Amino acid sequence: MTAPSEGKVKIPVQSIADKWMLYYWPIFESEMFICQRTGEVRGAANGVAIRRPLEALIEIFRAAGGMSGFHTALFSGKLTSDAEVLWQTARAKVQQTIWNMPVRHAGGGDFDVFQYDRKDKSVCMDANLWRELCLTGSWIQDATVLRWAELTEQLSKGAVKASQVIDCLLAIPDPARNVNDARGYFSKLTERVCVWSEKPLGSDRFDVDHAMPFSLWRNNDLWNLFPTAPGINSEKSDKLPTYRLLNQRRDTIIGCWRGLEGALGERFRREAQTLLGRDPFEPNNWEGRLFSRFVEAFEITAAQRGAPRWETGIIAEAAPVLIRPTPSSIRYAEEDVPLTRFALPTDPASPIIYGYSEIAGGAFKTHLPFVGSFAAGSPFHGFLADSLDSREDLDWVVVPPHLAKPRRFVVRVAGDSMAPILQIGDFVVFEYHRNPRRDNEIVIANLPEFGSASPGTEAIKRITQDADYWIYVSDNPDYSPFRVSKSVIEHPILGTMVGKV
Repeated sequence: MTAPSEGKVKIPVQSIADKWMLYYWPIFESEMFICQRTGEVRGAANGVAIRRPLEALIEIFRAAGGMSGFHTALFSGKLTSDAEVLWQTARAKVQQTIWNMPVRHAGGGDFDVFQYDRKDKSVCMDANLWRELCLTGSWIQDATVLRWAELTEQLSKGAVKASQVIDCLLAIPDPARNVNDARGYFSKLTERVCVWSEKPLGSDRFDVDHAMPFSLWRNNDLWNLFPTAPGINSEKSDKLPTYRLLNQRRDTIIGCWRGLEGALGERFRREAQTLLGRDPFEPNNWEGRLFSRFVEAFEITAAQRGAPRWETGIIAEAAPVLIRPTPSSIRYAEEDVPLTRFALPTDPASPIIYGYSEIAGGAFKTHLPFVGSFAAGSPFHGFLADSLDSREDLDWVVVPPHLAKPRRFVVRVAGDSMAPILQIGDFVVFEYHRNPRRDNEIVIANLPEFGSASPGTEAIKRITQDADYWIYVSDNPDYSPFRVSKSVIEHPILGTMVGKV
């Protein structure tokens, strides 16, 4: 998925087609003929376009693991030449159907809701719609499966029951088969440790844990599978590791990835690319990018699903469920636009957030732009001072007159790393600067994974330095200081604190 300019999100149509194919596989594999268009009968030329190549592919894998065997072979780069031709043929037919039917006619018009970019073969949509789909995806999926099943029953004139179709549509590649590749690699290691506790794991006594719980993502990609002690795995269960735990275990996580990439290269790289999105998997520079996306996935999932967080021996409170904002005429910045914000539950005592049309010329006089909410290192895309001039695109907060000046903005504290000076929920004014003004001042730390040109994570910290390193310190003793080499990043901050609202 990519996020181009002008508030649009792009999704490669190939990725959508691959998802469709896995839905169709068990329907076409069924011993009972399940028609998918009016008048379709077994063996007739008027069947849906992908049936013939996909049925031929199903025959190849009928004695080789079925859909699970195919899925593993595909992502391991082990399809035979015949299977590859059939897959590409079916995929091409699905792609053509996707852009020419649901994409073109959604909403009743001609590319009114979705658009199709022929240059890079991607489906485009408004970013606000994309956010809505992310927030409501599980309900949309359930409704789509149910409607598909009902239509199939109607097409078959009752010969096929909706319940039978639902069973097909809910089929997924066997989780155990996909986990076995990772288990096989971990089993061969002479030394291995529990990814969450560093506890040494003896002989065969270890579990393979889904870091992102399977119940939340149904994801068996290799980047999500790690060796764990059985007791730790049972304690973690379906909970999400905390941001702190993920970062504490960074080196062990990346060590597992490097081993899996070396042993199962093609499959690991393909699956990692799905998490990286628009960032390409580069052979000599992928670990940091992948870890950044990995951590971001946990933070977003925690916010959207309200899932409980976990550390060894500790179960944290569930994150507040992400609240969908009330639709308004205000345009929000997109992922690749320098300003990004998160919708959080409203605190009655918090300042009121206004649209530009409501502040009556008070920009940088009585109001400052509200950029978003910062936790202790929670993922947040960076921004530039020039973006603060895009007044119509921003939300605004009333501030005391002495704080209202150009180049200043407001953030909401979303973590406790600077407690007690800054509490969760505080609205704080920062002034945009790229370098600290004095030692030990409170700043928004700029922490890119790949040098000064790359967006990464930001956090509110104190900053000091020595000859070779920027040193970021929290007031809360539960958080350890960390150091970033000056050779990695020239501009270590995005702003300095000037006061609280």
